[in-house]
Amino acid sequence: MKEFVRRTGVTYVTEKELLDSCDGAQRSMTWCAEYHFIERDLELNDAYRDLKNNLDERDLNKLVAAQRAWIAFRDRDCAFSASDVEGGSMHPMVVSICKQEMTEDRIGELKHYAACTSVRGTCPPRHPR
Repeated sequence: MKEFVRRTGVTYVTEKELLDSCDGAQRSMTWCAEYHFIERDLELNDAYRDLKNNLDERDLNKLVAAQRAWIAFRDRDCAFSASDVEGGSMHPMVVSICKQEMTEDRIGELKHYAACTSVRGTCPPRHPR
């Protein structure tokens, strides 16, 4: 909830109030979608950090570049996919839901890389620090 408050500035609802209102008015549903995206984003950060800790400098640089490119892609792709509701009250919610879904997929990818043991080119090399 702290990260939600930091990112949105919404301070006058509790976590329970927020989550209980997910099927209510558009503004509440938008906050709820943003809250769930932020939860996944924090989980993404954890998965990214775990993977980073197992890479040498060369591969770490590749991961950092890939992650930055992926974040830019996610944000632009979600902006595009929500363009049919741009300017409407649903737009921020649709963007947040898209970002949440893409972030969930990326978490799976990063966790796969972190757990991967293949030597046939499907896993990044592991170099514990």
